[in-house]
Amino acid sequence: MKKETIRDELYLEYPEEFVLMSREQLKEVYLDENPNRWGIRDLERHALFSVWWHVSNSLLAALASAEDICKADEKKMAKGLAGYGYVLKGFFDEKVASVSTKGFSYEYVLQGKKQIAETIVLKKKNVCYTIYFYSDEEHLDQNKETFREFLNSMELK
Repeated sequence: MKKETIRDELYLEYPEEFVLMSREQLKEVYLDENPNRWGIRDLERHALFSVWWHVSNSLLAALASAEDICKADEKKMAKGLAGYGYVLKGFFDEKVASVSTKGFSYEYVLQGKKQIAETIVLKKKNVCYTIYFYSDEEHLDQNKETFREFLNSMELK
């Protein structure tokens, strides 16, 4: 397993076959230049896991729950993927790094292939981490198992 630290506080591990994505690759996938994004992928298994983080002021952080942020993220995702057959599969509770979190799962079609995805919101004080999982349908079982291991490896310090 490879080890990584994000923002000197989120520790995680991921399998050797996953490759750390460069800034240029992240820019190509997410169509933005946000420097607060980390990602890995396995092109053979059509899997991508990433983490985006945002630091907000303390008042805003106190007012917005993980559930509020999750619902707002889902609305943005639905709008952004409207032309790609976006379907919300549902919201769920998750435990990541010993923290109760919220997430949602969805599907969309990219280049004629159904993509299965999850987004999970993890808050620590005034930092919000958004964790993304993407897989094509063909490799879903294997990728979902690996994603669970990835989530289970996370620790917040």
